[in-house]
Amino acid sequence: MEPDPIPSTAAPGKAPSSREPSAAEAASPPRRTSPADMVRFAKHLWSSEVNRAAVDRLAPENGEHLLDLGAGLGPASFHAAARVGALGSVTAIDPSRFMRAVMFARRPFRSNRRRIRIRDAVAEALPVADRSIDAVVGLNVVHLLADPESSASELARVVRPGGRILFVEEDIDDPGHVFHQPTPHSPDGPGLDELVTALERGGFDVETAHHTHFGGQPVNTITAATGR
Repeated sequence: MEPDPIPSTAAPGKAPSSREPSAAEAASPPRRTSPADMVRFAKHLWSSEVNRAAVDRLAPENGEHLLDLGAGLGPASFHAAARVGALGSVTAIDPSRFMRAVMFARRPFRSNRRRIRIRDAVAEALPVADRSIDAVVGLNVVHLLADPESSASELARVVRPGGRILFVEEDIDDPGHVFHQPTPHSPDGPGLDELVTALERGGFDVETAHHTHFGGQPVNTITAATGR
């Protein structure tokens, strides 16, 4: 039963994913996804060094309450739960029934399972109380946000003064990414620049928005904080 409740100086939103493909890349047909690729990708979703690096960058402390946006299979949430201590908590939200089912299945095997709350929710309607969250992590979710302005407003509601936010988008268009393919990848949905603008309008101080590496993979990041 579920318990109760740096790198390059690319401009914000201007990630290398917008680069033109090289002549060699343009001439190469898309590589088909092999069974080996699927196994590697499944492992990446299950326990990713990118997720661990993101949580480590946020550095959750004993007794803090962390929100994981679009938690997926839960790698960031489970790592964070080991850091917040017995008085802390992690709220993992994901609108996918499948993702939540996997997290529920994984949770009983974690010694810190009572610290993890799994919720059916989206960033535009967060199931947490006002000013109850110390830190927020969102991995590969920016392009999935239905409304960046509403998401930023909700974050402004739930994050405590002095709270911090980290968004990380893996850059699979970078040749250095383990899942890079020659065909440029252009996901639908908002970009980093739209989220930066929304966060600033929501009262957050956006500290960095750039291209860097987390867990050995190229990523685009946004870090922001509330005033104290």
